[in-house]
Amino acid sequence: MSKEEMLEKLLAELEKLEEKWEFSAVMPDDWFEPGQMENLDQYAGEYDAAAGRIILKTEVKGLRYEDRTPRLDRLAVGDAVRIVRDPENPYNPNNYTVENEFGENLGNLPAEICNAIAPLTDSGFTEITDARVSYLERIRDRSRYAKQGILFLRIELKLI
Repeated sequence: MSKEEMLEKLLAELEKLEEKWEFSAVMPDDWFEPGQMENLDQYAGEYDAAAGRIILKTEVKGLRYEDRTPRLDRLAVGDAVRIVRDPENPYNPNNYTVENEFGENLGNLPAEICNAIAPLTDSGFTEITDARVSYLERIRDRSRYAKQGILFLRIELKLI
């Protein structure tokens, strides 16, 4: 796959993120569909071709597993996190895990995002330059029926 084809795949994923954000602007405040369309206003996807910069805001998946949700208690909006390539993941060889400053696993980026970013980074066409917590809901702040917290990241990539 060429660099242009890989970039188009990533841009298609950015467009999906932006559509979620746009959808949030027309939905009533009390609209809620648990587990599928929560926090739509937290998603974003931007591409600045002139600067060669991509910014995306997306959720972290898998917070309920491996005792990850309590680790959110040590995070705050604006905190830096590490995005670590995980090619040995048995479910997705394009996987990226998210770690806090102590190296503790917080979860994974969504598979669609991983599948769009990994070919570009593996080929040396892009690098992740910054990743920070953009939105956070600890489990203690959610409904008593919640099984996990919510974590969104703002990730910046630079095209090389």
